Amino acid sequence: MLKPELKPTINQTFVLTPAEDDKSGAYDFGKILEQSRRLEHQGQIEKACDVRYQAFQRLVELLPEDTEIELDWEDDYTQSALHLINYSSIDLFLVGDYEMCAAMLELMLELDSEDHLEATTRLAYAYIALEEYELYDEIAGDINDRTADK
Repeated sequence: MLKPELKPTINQTFVLTPAEDDKSGAYDFGKILEQSRRLEHQGQIEKACDVRYQAFQRLVELLPEDTEIELDWEDDYTQSALHLINYSSIDLFLVGDYEMCAAMLELMLELDSEDHLEATTRLAYAYIALEEYELYDEIAGDINDRTADK
């Protein structure tokens, strides 16, 4: 199975570029999101969550462990990957896996420092659920700043 690659952009961000010959669709995050939505509409909620989580795990394998990178929000393929993390983190929050949810949201904020999907707010809820009040206090100001800007 061919995997996508991370390629640098001129904006000092990275885009995920799909493998040319990937017929399996295992890394087509847009199609995976569509598939999970179809499953939800068919009432197969658990399967939809599992599809998203498995795709998240494949995505993480693509990311370098020792280097922080920022993904380019403007790239559709890359944006789908960020949406995938977002929806999977919500799945985990709803089933009570607050620790994994928080880890996903922290990763999302590393990959998207502009927080296009407003992960900070959900991360605050995860920290409260984990009774990590010091971590909550660290990001509470970010939430207040965001609401003041609107």
